[in-house]
Amino acid sequence: MVINSPNKMPKPTRDQQFQKSFEGFFEDLSFNYPNLTEYKITNTTDNKSCCDHTYLLHIPREIIAYHLDLTIIDRDGTEIGPGPVMKHQEIPNKKDFKKHYNDYFKDYQLEIGKILVSYTEIFDFWYEKEDDRITNDEIRNGIIHSDLSEYDVFMKILVVYHKTHFPFPIPLTNEEKLDKRCRQLETRNNELVLNLNGLTNMYQEKEEQNTYLRHRLRVERRIANNKYKAMIEKIQKKFSEYYDKLVEKDECPVCYEEIIAEKLKVPGCCHSICKGCAEKCDKCPICRESYLL
Repeated sequence: MVINSPNKMPKPTRDQQFQKSFEGFFEDLSFNYPNLTEYKITNTTDNKSCCDHTYLLHIPREIIAYHLDLTIIDRDGTEIGPGPVMKHQEIPNKKDFKKHYNDYFKDYQLEIGKILVSYTEIFDFWYEKEDDRITNDEIRNGIIHSDLSEYDVFMKILVVYHKTHFPFPIPLTNEEKLDKRCRQLETRNNELVLNLNGLTNMYQEKEEQNTYLRHRLRVERRIANNKYKAMIEKIQKKFSEYYDKLVEKDECPVCYEEIIAEKLKVPGCCHSICKGCAEKCDKCPICRESYLL
């Protein structure tokens, strides 16, 4: 006699695995439709041991947003509550929903000899509101007389199995989810490390460029200052030569002594001053213009 271990979980059925896989599809769809959160899917197959399973999908247009314990009055004077407060779901149209569905499950189809033997598809689609029903044929032929945004959406889904093949992604176990998450984080970490290394190299290159440019700036500034000083000295020398030939000499505006040619200083403002007093001043005593050198 074989006794099953009490810790061993029973193997999930094909129906359970598809419904779990459909839950993953719906979560993926909700990324594009954030206000789409609730649905009900029912396996309508009588004999679930068959290879063909049929499901009825119902997506309600209105769902419960929250409950009120008391009656409140909104801004336009409408009384709300007590009880559930409803909100609209954002439901994609037939074309968009089928595209999302086919794109999500198409990689899990099985072909043998160019014959599709295992797959899943939406084969019927309609809208309902109370006793009113708008069929797939009416939608296809454009015979619509109502605002579909007020209707619930219904679909029939076919899932065809072939032996042990499942035409949908098998939900991961908790251990597999953790392992997958670890791999995703490792990949992301490697990307961040590469980005960090690239930014570090770029920073080092920019720092080296800045160091070189600062050095060149100091060199160029020193060369320019030396050239400027040399030019000023030449100009001062020429002033002194011309000044020495003058009969009437200038008087220093600070010490009031006559300025001899060897002690003549002519700043940018052209107001003469003796070198001794110029060294003690940072501005011209006559026009108050700052001395550059």
